[in-house]
Amino acid sequence: MKKGIRTKTNNLIALSYIIDEFDSFCIDFTTLVMKSRDIKSISNAIYKMATGARTFADKSIKEFYKKYQAQISNINNHVSVSDFILDAFTEDGYVDPDINAFHKYLLDNRASAYLILDVLYRINKLEINRVILDPEFDFADHVYEIEKMFPKNKALYYVDNIKALPSYKDDIVKYTSTGSNYEIKVVPILKSVCPEESKIRLNTLVFDSNRLPRGLSKYIMFDSIVEQCNELEKDSEHLREAVNIGVASMDLEKLYLSTVELLKKIPDIRGNEKLIEALEDIREGINILSDVSVDYDAKVVDENESVSPTIINNERNAYLIRRNVIKN
Repeated sequence: MKKGIRTKTNNLIALSYIIDEFDSFCIDFTTLVMKSRDIKSISNAIYKMATGARTFADKSIKEFYKKYQAQISNINNHVSVSDFILDAFTEDGYVDPDINAFHKYLLDNRASAYLILDVLYRINKLEINRVILDPEFDFADHVYEIEKMFPKNKALYYVDNIKALPSYKDDIVKYTSTGSNYEIKVVPILKSVCPEESKIRLNTLVFDSNRLPRGLSKYIMFDSIVEQCNELEKDSEHLREAVNIGVASMDLEKLYLSTVELLKKIPDIRGNEKLIEALEDIREGINILSDVSVDYDAKVVDENESVSPTIINNERNAYLIRRNVIKN
């Protein structure tokens, strides 16, 4: 299921300049398309008129252009008006639901219009082509992972206020955000990143544009994040030890219980006192190891600020899932 509303960056900049007239623009444009049933010809004719090229458009298209010439000029200053129309309207001439939602958002945040435009221009300067707005998304709730070997990554993610996290696997780094209004996704290519494949997800357009990165270089999108996460290597080592001790304790517990179930099927097992004593000793050893695991978890959390009980449990569960996948 698609989350958030999305459009091209330039479309949103253009829309920001015509919010007051956009409703009537849409109504008249829908009427225009319903008459001719050819949105591509209409958009092409409007583009030619906007650029001063010669066209043989019919009277209704010329009247539409004359009525909205100022708005069309504003659109064409930021994106081809033909491309804008084909993105903003369906083939039947009705406004695209996402564009309509963006229009409502811009109207609702009219008081912050300059801040919004500043953010959009900065995004455009970064050559980020796609904008996704998802007000419900909390980037602080998301954990990002990237491979330490740059070519192995299919995508890279950048957020504001990065907080490094310890990781069980020594070939990846993990991080989250202590508070970000956006997430930038780029695709690695050779030793750099590909701006053409970039996009940004935001939970608001109303924030200080200086919170966005200076650029989308490999250093900003990858090297700086890995460097920050590598500072937690000691914490990661302690996390691995806590995970391994806990998993060993769980494995022994599981093995013990399955062994007991098997032995119950053996006739006269209750009369074998030596075996029963051996099982009791094993049970006591497992209890001791379990206590050691609990105590070590607490010690790791106490001595390593970046490690929490939740992180230990999540990494432990992730380890068990990976192991089960390999076995199956």
